[in-house]
Amino acid sequence: MYRFVRPPLWLLVTIGFMILQVLLLCLSFEALPQLSVICAASHSEPFRTLGYVHFLYFGLIIFGLVSLFWPQGRPIYTALIVLSLLALPVQAYLVRSGQMYCDAP
Repeated sequence: MYRFVRPPLWLLVTIGFMILQVLLLCLSFEALPQLSVICAASHSEPFRTLGYVHFLYFGLIIFGLVSLFWPQGRPIYTALIVLSLLALPVQAYLVRSGQMYCDAP
C-alpha cells in the first residue's frame, strides 16, 4: 500500500505565502496599481524608504523559492514576507493621499 506523507508545516506555510505573494504581485500591476513597486516615489525621505522596502519584494520571491529546499530559511522567509505584506496597505494609503506617487507609466 502507498502511504500519504504529510509535508512539514513550515513548507505548507512557505508555499501558501509564495502563492499569496505572486497573486498580490499580479494584482498590483492590474487591479491595484497603488500597491505596485512602481508607486514608491516620494519627495519625503521616510516615505522613499518605504518604497525601497517594496523593491525587496522581488528578492523575497527568490528567497521563498530557495527556502523550499532550505528548511532553516522558511521561518525567515515567513517573517520577511509578513513584514512586507503589512507595509502594502500603508503604501496604498500614502499613494491615495498623494504623499507617494507612481513614477512609471
